[in-house]
Order: sequence, then structure tokens, then C-alpha cells
Amino acid sequence: MVERSIRYIPLFKIYDGSEVSIPLISYGSGGKRVLIVSPLHGNEITSIYLLWRLMEYIESGDLLKGSLDILMGVNYYGLLLNRRVEPLSGMDLNRSFPGGDEYGLSGHIARVVYELAKKGYDFVIDLHGAGYSIPHIILDDFDLSVVSYVKDVAEYSGIPYVWDYYDMEKYYRYNLDRSLPSTLLNVGVPSFTYELPTQGFSDEAFVNSFNGLVNVLSFLEVLEDEKHDVEGYPKGLYGLFRRRVYTEHGGFIVANKEPGEYFVKYEDLVIIRNLLGEVMERVRIPRDGYVISIRKMGVARPYEGVASVGIRR
Repeated sequence: MVERSIRYIPLFKIYDGSEVSIPLISYGSGGKRVLIVSPLHGNEITSIYLLWRLMEYIESGDLLKGSLDILMGVNYYGLLLNRRVEPLSGMDLNRSFPGGDEYGLSGHIARVVYELAKKGYDFVIDLHGAGYSIPHIILDDFDLSVVSYVKDVAEYSGIPYVWDYYDMEKYYRYNLDRSLPSTLLNVGVPSFTYELPTQGFSDEAFVNSFNGLVNVLSFLEVLEDEKHDVEGYPKGLYGLFRRRVYTEHGGFIVANKEPGEYFVKYEDLVIIRNLLGEVMERVRIPRDGYVISIRKMGVARPYEGVASVGIRR
């Protein structure tokens, strides 16, 4: 049996003088050290359930070889209010790294997490949720020696991995360089984003997500475990570049594809209908690729993202 230890990381104080802090759960004290962070977006709670399963797995066996820290509940008020952003500042916490006063409370929390993550860890895993999707790993496409190692870790997981972003000008325009993994890579700390489905999360997807995470921890020598199977994802998706797909018109979404499916250029990905059911727009791109995530139904605003796909650059 493996026991956990818990200490609390102070984030900030509120008007009555009380302190808001979040738990840092630790296993082991030697060997390779890995940190898992979750959730930076308060409405992406699938990671919490996956981490509960991981903790049960570690505590019920004798597989621990290195050291694992899990920082949970990072976007404190976002979790309470089911909000993606940090609600008090209105800022995206995962576009606020390495932190700074210009990002308000979001920048302060980002600084606390960044300072913790960059000291002494051999790898940092940033857990997220991607809506109606397949589990996947996002790698930042930097010309850094550490990135090659991060790619090796992703490949061993068995989970599909994609590079961010198909257009580097947009990578910087969307402030993706201010994510936690991006800022850590730039100071030599290996890190990636591990995305989980948050809608339509099947038993198969949960098992694959769990097995992939265990494989990562085994590769990093935190666990001493056999490689777990990850099945059901097209090999052609691995190593492509991620691209968001947007609609021009507002209306009702009808998805024409499923996560993991292949599509050819100019094939309908999403159809936008008006209130009477009339087709207003067929959302397409001039490339072949695979669907990573897609909005299956609901209402889209004009120029809102409706899918994420993997394509060749």
C-alpha cells in the first residue's frame, strides 16, 4: 500500500482575511519527479474523476517507483461556478503564464503555479478537457531540444498526439505561448497538455485516457508498470497539426462527423441551420484530416469555434 501526503498551497486571501489554498497531493519522495496540474479551466472537470482513479490505482498497489505530485483545484472559483475562465479577473488562467499583475488574480494564480512547476520536476502534465472529443495530447512546436523528449513521452502513451498550431502566427495571436506547458518548455522543463473528453465520455474513452496516463508515468519512471493498451484511434492522426474550425454564421449546430473520423477536403464538418431548419452554412476546410473534437449540437455565435481538427501543415 502507498500512502499519500497532502499540503496546501496558498493562492490568495479574500475580504474577511481568510486564505484560499489548494491541495498538493504527493506520493513518494525519491527518483523521477512528475507534477500533474488540474484544472486550469474551471468547467473541465473530467480530469478530477481521472485523478481519483489514478490515486486509487497508486494507493492500492506497489507500483510507485518515483515521486508524483498532483495539484488540484487550481482555478478555485472557476470550479465553484463552472466557468472556463478565472471568474474574478475574467481572464483565461491558461493564457496568463508565467503570471503578472496585468492579468489580475488570474496572473497571480498563474505565477504561484509557474514558480512551483519550474522547480525540480522532471516533467509537468497539464490536464484539460476538450468537449466532445477523443483523448489527445497537445505538443508545442518549438525548436528546442526538450521538445524531442516530450514527443517520445507522448508516443509511448498510445494516446493520439498533435502539434500546436498549424499556423504559428495564430499560435501567438491566440496567446497559446502563454499556456503553462509553453512557458515551462521555454525554461527547459518538459511539459505537455493532456486533453480529455468532457462530453459523451464513454467507458472506452475513460479507460484509454487512464491507460495513456499510466503509460506516461511508467515511461517517466514514476510507476513501474507494464504498458497498458490504448485502442481505437486512427494512426493517421498521430503527429498532425491542430487547427480550430470556425463558423461565419450564428445558428443551430448539426455535426456531420464524429471525433476520430477522417474527412476529405471540402467535406461538411458541421452544418449550421436557422430556426426553421434551413441550411445557412456548411462548415468545411480545404484540407484532408481527422476530427479531434466537434460540437455535436447547440447554438453557435457568428465566428465561433465549432471543431478542432488534425491536418498536415
